[in-house]
Amino acid sequence: MLILQVTIVCILGYIVYQDFKYRGIYWFCFPTLSILLGTMKVIDFGFYMLWTDAIIVISFLFLQFFCLWCYFAIKHRKLIDLTKGFIGWGDILFFIVLCFYFSPLDYIIFYIFSLFSALIFAFSANIILNKQSFTIPLAGIQAFLFSWFLIGEWYLGWQTDSWIKI
Repeated sequence: MLILQVTIVCILGYIVYQDFKYRGIYWFCFPTLSILLGTMKVIDFGFYMLWTDAIIVISFLFLQFFCLWCYFAIKHRKLIDLTKGFIGWGDILFFIVLCFYFSPLDYIIFYIFSLFSALIFAFSANIILNKQSFTIPLAGIQAFLFSWFLIGEWYLGWQTDSWIKI
């Protein structure tokens, strides 16, 4: 189990590095991380809970992206592609990867917290760098937060899935 945990944290660190440095993430990080996180969830809760939670969370994501797409379509008065200047594929794939670990409620809490943290980072970096155009390494920020969350859960005994089941 320790090898699995260390491997997950190393891949998350690699995602942080890539997203902050290059604003892009190698594609193989996503399926690898999905398999490792899914394995951890199956070990802890079973195969049924993995797929039940994943389906609920992916449904939540589709609803979020549909609402976001509708908002930008109405704002720009034309159909838009969210992956062209609004959100990157790496960010979308990282959202999906996280669904293989979290319960639905924990996912929503982490989702809101990480987006709020990304906003704080973006505003702070914009003030410090004083740039007009600034891209947010969302997947990198989320990977950083998720790695600290995992370390806290594994080694500091934080409890998440024990207090609510959906």
